[in-house]
Amino acid sequence: MQHPLVSVVIVAFKRPDLLLRNVEVLSKTAYEPYEIIVIDNGLGVDRCSLQVTGEVRVVNVPTNVGFAEGANLGASEARGDYLAFLNDDVEVDSEWLSELIAFMEMNPKVAACQCLLLKLPDRHQVDSAGDLIDAYGFGLKGAFGHCNTLRAPKAIFSFRGAASVVRKEVFYEAEMFDPQFFFGYEDVDLSWRIRLLGFDVMLFPSSVAYHWGESSGEMAFRAFHSTKNRISMILKNYELRSLLSHFFGVVALNVALILYELLKGHKSIGLARSRGILWVAKNFSLIWKKRLKVQRLRVLPDSAVMQLFHKGTVLALYLRFTEIGGDRRLPPLRNCC
Repeated sequence: MQHPLVSVVIVAFKRPDLLLRNVEVLSKTAYEPYEIIVIDNGLGVDRCSLQVTGEVRVVNVPTNVGFAEGANLGASEARGDYLAFLNDDVEVDSEWLSELIAFMEMNPKVAACQCLLLKLPDRHQVDSAGDLIDAYGFGLKGAFGHCNTLRAPKAIFSFRGAASVVRKEVFYEAEMFDPQFFFGYEDVDLSWRIRLLGFDVMLFPSSVAYHWGESSGEMAFRAFHSTKNRISMILKNYELRSLLSHFFGVVALNVALILYELLKGHKSIGLARSRGILWVAKNFSLIWKKRLKVQRLRVLPDSAVMQLFHKGTVLALYLRFTEIGGDRRLPPLRNCC
């Protein structure tokens, strides 16, 4: 029986040593057929330096265009029926695709599956078992820091782009990753839109990947993108009634977070979050045009999607975590809250 072709897309930035290790381990994948597409986000990778057998294509991008646009470029080069997105700091188990693709083939309503992400170098603690958000768009890593006891597939609100598989047809039907996001929340935003189309997003814990994690940029840089992306996502994806009932809270919580950062002496982070809000104001017409397209495509109401939201306010967890001395570089949240 001929298995469907899987196109593995790796967006490479900053860590050539981890990329080389990633591709070396990936080349031992038991599943066939698959192809590897490396998007060189200004790193300076060439095909020969990867030292692997099999089909590896390197697409060189002169400057860093971010994960979202880089992943879209990889998808445009893909010939497979499935797109497997991997960060360059991820290592996969040799059997990571076999059962996962079989599961998706048997369940056509499942449009995306995330691998169980375990931390490196520990390999036992969970880095992400899917992501979820609260009603105000703040994101939380599922099962972050817990010991791995997950076995059965389960529904999640969002896959994490570090190690996930998406049906290519649905990827394009849902309008791909939003290139304006650069990085941070791009996978949550796409998962939300996939769910609005009536498809499911699942965690498939038999497929295991190992992740170094949280090395994509300094805190102020991440704070800027996470702020603008979180608010943009809310503006695009909510029905109008839900948007009107939540948007004041969205603004209030983001302003509160800025004040908190400034009071704590994190001036660069607070100012970066402020720039994120200003970016949304400046680009509001563009965001609204995207919103109109999302609303035309949706087939499910918000009530069907919000069942998978985190009950409560994720921001409160973030503040409590930092107040008790947690490592601010690794909060249990999406890309620095």
